[in-house]
Amino acid sequence: PEAISFYQQAFALNPRDINVSTDLGTALWYAGRPDEALAQYEKSLAIDPAHAQTLFNVGIVRADGKHDYPGAIAAWDNLLKVNPAYPDVAKVRSLMAEARTKS
Repeated sequence: PEAISFYQQAFALNPRDINVSTDLGTALWYAGRPDEALAQYEKSLAIDPAHAQTLFNVGIVRADGKHDYPGAIAAWDNLLKVNPAYPDVAKVRSLMAEARTKS
């Protein structure tokens, strides 16, 4: 939670920095604020709709924070479509399979 204000300040200084934006979303997620995390990830995806880490994180928050398994699957499916060489494809496919069983 302490990192959130620092990420907010950094993002305010450079609102096109996708890594800061995504890290802010992650800090919000770890602080137990999934709706705000998803809103921040939407800002990240407005900067770069194919940003792999953001798409991966959206899936995590949708699955674990919101129990929105179809939304998580959609995020991870999009991740693999726009990043076919994603290095952790096996993990993503495993998470998708797990989400399918829960939905």
